[in-house]
Formats: sequence, structure tokens, C-alpha cells
Amino acid sequence: MGHNRTRRGPRGGAWLALVALFAAAWGTCQGAKLYEVLGIESSATQREVRKAYRGLALQFHPDKASSPDEAKQFEERFITIANAYEVLGDEERRKEYDAAGGDAAAQDGRGSGFSSFDEAYAAYAHHAGGNKVVQDTPLNMALIWVLVGLLVGPAAWAGWQQLGERQRKAEAKAKREAAREAERQRLRQLRLDEVQTRKKEAAERRERSARAAEEEARRQERAMEGVEDLVAAAAAREIEESERRAQARAAKRGPGAPPEAASGPVRPGEAVLDAGKRAGAEWTAEELAKLSRALKRFPAGTQRRWDCVAAAVGGGRTGEEAASVVKQIKLGAVGGSTPAGGGATRTAVAAGGSGEGQGDVGGGEGARGDAAAAAEVDDGVVAGAGDFWTQSEQDALEAALREAAEEGIKGGDKWLLVSDRVPTRSVDECRRRVARLRKALRRKGAGGAAGEQVACK
Repeated sequence: MGHNRTRRGPRGGAWLALVALFAAAWGTCQGAKLYEVLGIESSATQREVRKAYRGLALQFHPDKASSPDEAKQFEERFITIANAYEVLGDEERRKEYDAAGGDAAAQDGRGSGFSSFDEAYAAYAHHAGGNKVVQDTPLNMALIWVLVGLLVGPAAWAGWQQLGERQRKAEAKAKREAAREAERQRLRQLRLDEVQTRKKEAAERRERSARAAEEEARRQERAMEGVEDLVAAAAAREIEESERRAQARAAKRGPGAPPEAASGPVRPGEAVLDAGKRAGAEWTAEELAKLSRALKRFPAGTQRRWDCVAAAVGGGRTGEEAASVVKQIKLGAVGGSTPAGGGATRTAVAAGGSGEGQGDVGGGEGARGDAAAAAEVDDGVVAGAGDFWTQSEQDALEAALREAAEEGIKGGDKWLLVSDRVPTRSVDECRRRVARLRKALRRKGAGGAAGEQVACK
């Protein structure tokens, strides 16, 4: 701590300094008065000496002076008190002081005390407890630990409990997150499995559809095998029937009779009869040729197929009629007693197409053969027919060709089957008859196709 000081003139300051030095010297030399300086008895204890010193030091501290002059006096008195305590506060020096009979200067050359306030105040601060160190004892340590436990223990326990609670909550949250993630993975796997199952089922359905389509194509191919032979056979039957009818009519008229007017199917260029009148009429070879071409031109799956087929046939035929005659032929409604033209027509249609599910029928040769057959019937000419075949032989030939087509028999096996079904004819005869009919059909194949007008595209 500092104290208030005022600047004085050089003369006043020198005077006060001389007074202070004199007082210090006097106080030091007057050792018998050290007890009186502190205001205690010579028999006072060290505790009483220390108490008196602290009280006087506080009382005469320069900071408590009310004026500069009084502060100077307090400073001198404070130095005197500090010098007195410097001797009496130390038990060894106090004993020496008492042994010397109260002569402080007789001590072993330790000096004459403090000469300034700063030194005295530093000693006061030192004796006031600045150098005291509390010794650690088991009791002190126990007290410290008790205090620490009382102060820190509840907070530490609460913190420990909170830490445990946070850990438990974190573990529970981690378990919930793991369970949710496992559930999400399970649902995701289920969706993936469902998608894979659907894809697999779709692939299986496509595969089944492809196999079914392939099987249907093979079946249709087997059914269409030998279609030219069937058409040729049907045309030959129609031609022979027309020839027999012409010969019978000529025999009835007798020799020299005028030829009768030609009768038969509607020729190209003739007026088309009313559809209602033609609804129940038989199908001619020319209509058969057009029907066969139409079935090939408009395969199964075409929109409004039967209307397009009927439009291609012309002559007032309707889609219902076309579908009906194809259905009859498909069901095997051809018999030996069928009126002329009808049986051959149905046979050729069976060769050309067998209903809504039928595919393309043959190539361009089959279409031209149907047209040629119609031309042959109209003209009543047997183009290279060769030896005469009976009605039963013709029926057997047609049935054998149809059977070979349905069974998918080709090549030499087909002709062996045909000759087996026609026991009166050999393999070569069956081959020659079908070949001659094919040739006749090819020669006039373009005749019927030239005048065809089909509205469907």
C-alpha cells in the first residue's frame, strides 16, 4: 500500500529528514523502550507482541493521516513500531535483547533497524502472514476431501446418472434405427422379389405364347402342306364334272342339235346378281379361286377379315357366306354326293384357308392355279387331263392329299400315302395327274386375278 506524500521545499524536506534520522537513532539506541513502543509488558507472549504490533501498525499507517504533517509523523511512528517488532517479534533476538539489558544496539551487528517507510512496510507485510504456509496434515486432507465430496459429490453423481441415461437412450435409439433399417431392407427385398417374380412370370407367359405361336405356325404349315395339290385336285374334279355334264346334255339332244347356251358361273364383265338372291347359291370354281386368293391376301388377324374376303370375291358374296363355307369345309362337309361344283369348291377352300385362325396359304402359284381352274370350268375344256379318273378315285385322291397335308407328310412318303389311299392308281399316275392339273392351272392363273377389284387394303 502507498501513502500520500506532498512535495515540500528543500529546506522543509531537509529538516524533516534530519528529524527522522534522529528519531530513528534515538529509538534504536533506547532499546529499553521497545516494549513501551509497542505498549506491552516485558513478560508479554509472542501472541500479545504480534497483536500489539498489528494494531499499532494499522493505527499509525500514513494513509490514515488527515494532513501531510500528520502523515509524516505517522510514517516516523510506523518505522519505530516496525523496528521494535523486528526485535521483539523474533524470540531469539528478543532473548538477546533482554539479556543485553534492553540495549538493542548490542546485538550481533544486525544493523540499526529500518531507515525508511518502504522497508518497514515490507516487513509489516511479511509479518502479517504473507509467508505463512499451511502444513498438510491427515486431518487437513480429510477435511479437504470431505468438503470436496460435499461440494462436488452431488454434482458428480448427477452427472454420472445423466451420462448413464444418455448412453441408455443412445443404445435404445441405435436399436430402433437398426430395427427400422432391417424392416426397410426386408420390404425392399420383398418388392425386388415381387418385381423379379412378375418379370419371370411375364417372361414365362411370353415364352408360352411364343411356343404356342410356333406350334400354331407348325400346325398351319402342316395343314397348308400340299395346298397346290388339293387345289389342283379340286379343279380337276370340277373340270371332269363339267365335261360329264356337257356330254350328257349332248347325248340327250341327239346328233345335229344346235348347241345350248353356255351356263355356269358368272364370268368377268357380267352383271353381279343381288346379294340376297346369291345367299344360298353354290360357290363356283371362279369364286373359289378368288376366295383362296383373298384368304392368302388377308390372313388371320386382319381387321374385318371376312368383309375384306367377301369384297375380294365379289359377286354379292357377304362375309358371313365366306366364313360359313370355310367353316363347312373345315368340318369336312364334302361328300361324294355333293352337287357339281359345290364339292370341288369346298375342297379347294379347305386347301386355301380353314377359318379365322388360318395363316397365309401357299405362294403366288396357288392363287394363279385357282384362277386357271375357274377358266377351265367356264370353257368346259380339259387341259391335258389324260386318262379318265372316276368320281371315287377323285374323292380318294382329294382325301389322301388332305390327310398328307394335315399330318405334315412330305416328299416320297406323301405320294406313297396317296397311292395307298387310291388303290387303283400307282404313285406315278397320281404324280402325273397332279402335275398336269398344276400345269393347266398355271397357264390360266392370271385370268381371274386381272379383273379382281378389292376394296380392302
